[in-house]
Amino acid sequence: AAELQLEYSWTPLYDSYYIEGIGHLYEFDAGPESGWMYKVNGVFPNYGSSAYTVQNGDRIEWLYTCDLGEDIGY
Repeated sequence: AAELQLEYSWTPLYDSYYIEGIGHLYEFDAGPESGWMYKVNGVFPNYGSSAYTVQNGDRIEWLYTCDLGEDIGY
C-alpha cells in the first residue's frame, strides 16, 4: 500500500526468500557485512522471513545492519 520498493530472490538452500533491498538500499551498500534483517516482537527469528507465519498483533521490523547484526543488537 505504501509503494515501497522491495527486491528479493529465492534461496533454495534455505527454502526461503531473501530480501536484497528495501527502498533502494541493498545488501553490501554499506560494506561487505551489510544487509537486511528482521525482528518479530523484538526477537530475531533464526529462519527466513518467508517461513514466518504472521499472527494478529505481531510487530515486524526490518532493520539494516552494517556489521552482520552487531550494530542492531543481534
